[in-house]
Amino acid sequence: MAFDAFMLFTPADTGKALEGETQTDFTVGSDPFISEFKGTKPFEIDDFSFDLENVLNIGSSSSGVGAGKPTFNPFQFSRKIDKSSPDFFRMCCSGKHFKDVVLALRKSTGGATSGEVFLRFNFKLCGIKTVAWSGADGDEAVKEEVTFEYGSVQLQYKPQKPDGSLEASSKDAGWDRIRNVQI
Repeated sequence: MAFDAFMLFTPADTGKALEGETQTDFTVGSDPFISEFKGTKPFEIDDFSFDLENVLNIGSSSSGVGAGKPTFNPFQFSRKIDKSSPDFFRMCCSGKHFKDVVLALRKSTGGATSGEVFLRFNFKLCGIKTVAWSGADGDEAVKEEVTFEYGSVQLQYKPQKPDGSLEASSKDAGWDRIRNVQI
């Protein structure tokens, strides 16, 4: 099943979300799951990746599974260059951080709307690590790849019911990397 991916970046210094140039309708309506998107223009991304790992010690000397501190690897996404690109450049060069970053994934739920957000990642205290641009003659647009580090992440998932609609409440999990505690 296909999904759309949107992001919303809120710098700590201005508190005003960056605006994308998406042509895709992102209707918020009364969905509290994405209420902070109301009145903004989140930007659509082409792809993203990030992961976490935990070094485990399984053996006779550990008497079970011994876990260490989880390692959260940087979040990377790519998109078409737009009016927020100079902001990413500025934030990377200046070392200023984003207070909040939200990744929202939307899929069809069988209704008349363009879909609902079923998966959401909330990142706090985010700093841009790299910004890279690429393209070739004849490409539709210049591709921009951005990588950022984050202080904490929260995952929220809404399961889909047999009728195609989403459950009202989400299953949540989160971790604060700085304090190494569950949130």
